[in-house]
Amino acid sequence: MQSPQMRGNSITIAAGVIRMVHCHARMLRIWECSANYIAVSFDGQPYSDLVAGAGYDFRDGEYFSKVEFHNTGGAAVTLTYTLAQGRVYDDRVVIAGTVVTNPAGDTINTPAAITVTATAVSIAANTGRREIILQNNGTENIWIGDANVDGNNSRGIKIAPDMIVAVPTEAAVYHRCETGKTSTLSILENDRS
Repeated sequence: MQSPQMRGNSITIAAGVIRMVHCHARMLRIWECSANYIAVSFDGQPYSDLVAGAGYDFRDGEYFSKVEFHNTGGAAVTLTYTLAQGRVYDDRVVIAGTVVTNPAGDTINTPAAITVTATAVSIAANTGRREIILQNNGTENIWIGDANVDGNNSRGIKIAPDMIVAVPTEAAVYHRCETGKTSTLSILENDRS
């Protein structure tokens, strides 16, 4: 088994400048870049724009000997990168802020299926509901949304026949078909206890 061979570096490249690095590698990984991107060329080939976190792996047995970093922007760019003869990973994960979870409900309610017409009617608001799951069991499109839902004007979300939609809401959900059409809507509510 071959031991990994890699070289990392941080450089600052002035605006409009090309920085050349000689190497024998098959992988480049850009860890940090103070600009939106950096233009990169391998062995004199055309430039490609790479962003922080991006990289390029040549196939096994293929190597490059020169990398050019071209700062095409109007300000200096600071770049941290790694060149290697094998893949290099950064598996760190940073989660900033609050992670909101919505565990499954404790109760499931399945009211009787309803006939949907061209008149907007609501499934009542329910403060104990985590989500409502709707299935179009009919043969015509059903539109869902607020009180202004209107299938004739594509206002709302269309549920095609046999389609199932889950909506995480406590609010009333209005439903309606296009003028002159009817369909059937099955309902499942996932409620808190």
